[in-house]
Amino acid sequence: GALLDLRRRDKVRVEMKKAEEFLQAGELLQSRGLYTQSATSSCYAAYHAALAAFLASGVEIPKDTYQSFAAMLERFSHKLDPYIERLKAEWKAFGLNSGIEYEENESQLKLYQAREFFLEVKDFLRRVLK
Repeated sequence: GALLDLRRRDKVRVEMKKAEEFLQAGELLQSRGLYTQSATSSCYAAYHAALAAFLASGVEIPKDTYQSFAAMLERFSHKLDPYIERLKAEWKAFGLNSGIEYEENESQLKLYQAREFFLEVKDFLRRVLK
């Protein structure tokens, strides 16, 4: 009960810290003109923020998280706010496009989306983890 709750809160905090670090990396890479790398960092930022949201809503995270992430989004989107739907589309696109090069404006957009998603998750966590 309480111990598990503490452990889960801890994991949520760790995932949000990772998300924040990937956002910072994305911004730095963007400013250095490394647009594809920036876009990748943005996707990972969103990924870790989503994991935090899943953990906070009591969803079991499978071990091979990376592969099953899109499937998790399919299965558990109803437990989260609607913005998870947006991430689902994003992540599918990322999975399909991981071989492509990003232009400056595309990676900039990814960065904005990731930052917006991060803030929405932060808000979601505030409501869920009273």
